Amino acid sequence: MQSFFSEHHQLLEAHGIHYPRAGRVYGGHHNLAWEILLDARFVRGNGGWAELLQELAPLQGQRRILLSSEDFSLIPIARLSQFFYSMEGLDLTVLWVYRPLRDFLESLHAEEVKNGMTLLSLEQFAIEKITFDHRLRVDRYFSLLIDTFGIRVAVIPYSGDVVASVAAYLDVGAGMPEKRYQANTRMAKDDLRRLLAHRRKHSHLNWFAYFQHYVAPRLRDNVEFEGEMVPEGEFALPEDLAKFLAARDERHIAFFRSREQIDYLTNSTDG
Repeated sequence: MQSFFSEHHQLLEAHGIHYPRAGRVYGGHHNLAWEILLDARFVRGNGGWAELLQELAPLQGQRRILLSSEDFSLIPIARLSQFFYSMEGLDLTVLWVYRPLRDFLESLHAEEVKNGMTLLSLEQFAIEKITFDHRLRVDRYFSLLIDTFGIRVAVIPYSGDVVASVAAYLDVGAGMPEKRYQANTRMAKDDLRRLLAHRRKHSHLNWFAYFQHYVAPRLRDNVEFEGEMVPEGEFALPEDLAKFLAARDERHIAFFRSREQIDYLTNSTDG
């Protein structure tokens, strides 16, 4: 989605949408999220909130402004005030792509195993996220967001073509190029099993150093992963946990439909 926005920013401009350069890293505005999160990946030279406001000043409300980073979803409510106060005076809508929780957790676990960010099995990972990650309690999260800041929320159900779903919401579907983006692909399960076994042997390294020294070169040079594998069951979700997540999905969707400040866009491309 972000690679599409970044590569085709002129298409967005033609529809009156500005996709800022300040804070943009790997196609998305991750540097802005990292500045609020005090994340070690934040680099001042890539632009922060001060640089963003400078970029927006000449526009004087003549454009809609689109910011995109999945790491915005990691920011606790208390720290979001920095963002909302920086954007004071603008008419804000938070756009959230909602992915069914089981699918979300399986994808997130695979990504964190690939990056060396977790040592946990899928079951352990899911339990930890259920306990501590507000993205699995979005009814509570959005209630606080709406009641604290009085903003609107638009929820788009996740689909196989998330770019088309978001573009339709932004009303930029017309003129979209046929080849729009390169989607992330999930690593093969056997490679993930090898990586998790290897990561546990190197748990003394922080995840970023581990990824840079072990994983990134192999991905860049398309080198096969070798070595021991954790048991296949470590990438399976128990039935009772799957049922729990499905029930929470139902509760979230009921919440989206019940709050006036939330537009639940069931007319997106996946129906």
